[in-house]
Amino acid sequence: MNIYHTQTNEIFRTSAAVSISHICKLNSTLFPTIFESLGAKNFSQALAEGPARIQQAFLTMLNIALTQPYPKLDETLQNDLTFQQALCKLLQNSSSIVLRGKSLLTFLLLFKMNPKWFVIAIEMEFYKNIDKLLRDNFKYV
Repeated sequence: MNIYHTQTNEIFRTSAAVSISHICKLNSTLFPTIFESLGAKNFSQALAEGPARIQQAFLTMLNIALTQPYPKLDETLQNDLTFQQALCKLLQNSSSIVLRGKSLLTFLLLFKMNPKWFVIAIEMEFYKNIDKLLRDNFKYV
């Protein structure tokens, strides 16, 4: 976490983010600690403006966390407009099909966690983006 927070070298910082993601995969109970250390604002900012590899690592961590009980996460994400916009942007504009697929999976896990996410998704034109993905014919998605 310290390397991710302090490094200015983007390649080293990306490696740190990917390593954090792998650690989270090995022990999913660490996600709350990781999320608290990063902060919701920095987490959302990385999804919105970070390099594709960091976005992918953070989405992986988030998807793992959404399969575990972590009640504070739902409320935090519902109140974070930057997160919501970043997730929609990844779904509709990402050049990486992996990012599009992972963001779609994130939406599905959010829907499963709390039905309020359906309303948020409608406001963010989720179904319009799904229609666009269906026309792209990517097997992964």
